[in-house]
Parts: sequence; structure tokens; C-alpha cells
Amino acid sequence: MDWENNQFHQAEELYEAVNEAYPDSDISLTGHCLGGGLAQYVAARQDVSGMTRLMQQEQKMRSIHGRLQQDWIGTSATELTRKMQSFMEGASAKLTELEAHKEELMRYIRKMEEADREDRSRVL
Repeated sequence: MDWENNQFHQAEELYEAVNEAYPDSDISLTGHCLGGGLAQYVAARQDVSGMTRLMQQEQKMRSIHGRLQQDWIGTSATELTRKMQSFMEGASAKLTELEAHKEELMRYIRKMEEADREDRSRVL
């Protein structure tokens, strides 16, 4: 198969064009069936996973939590502290899960790219 006409290549080129046209935007990728595979491929190749945003939110929450612990006391402070700690634990776990998923996708992509190269070399 010609790489230039490959749907995975075309999906990545489309993402790059949209990202260039809207550089300050958060771009979400989604799809169903083949479209889901294309979305995962582009997300893994372009590091579009929401991890950066999640890490920023986690850091912001830690900063707010640190300031509140110094200045705020009472039942509401205790309840908010519990909720913030729960959020931070969940965010950390989700980041770990996303990173593992991304690595799995990258291994699969490398395997498929190698298979494509082998197929092309057999055709030539």
C-alpha cells in the first residue's frame, strides 16, 4: 500500500493541518471502528492524550490544596481536603494508566509500520 494514500497517514496529516490552523486550541480525537483506530494512532503519534491538561490540573489542585491547608480550618476545610486528595490520587492513577496505554499503542504502531515495510519490500 502506498504510504501517502494510507488512511493512517492521511489522518495524521489532517491533525497536523488542524493543529497548525488552530495552535491554541485543545484538539480532541474520537472515532468508531476504523475511525477509532485512526484517532488512537494519531493521538499516540502526536502525543494528544489530554495528559498535559490533566497534569496541569493536578498541579493547580496541589497548589490550591497547599495554600488552603495553611489558612483554612474547620469541617468544610476537612471535607474539601479529603475531596482534593481523592482527586489528586485519581489524577495520578489516570496519568499512569494513560502513559501505559500510550506505550502499548506505540509498540503496536511500530509493529504495524514494520509489517508495512516488509509488505512493500516483498512487492518491490
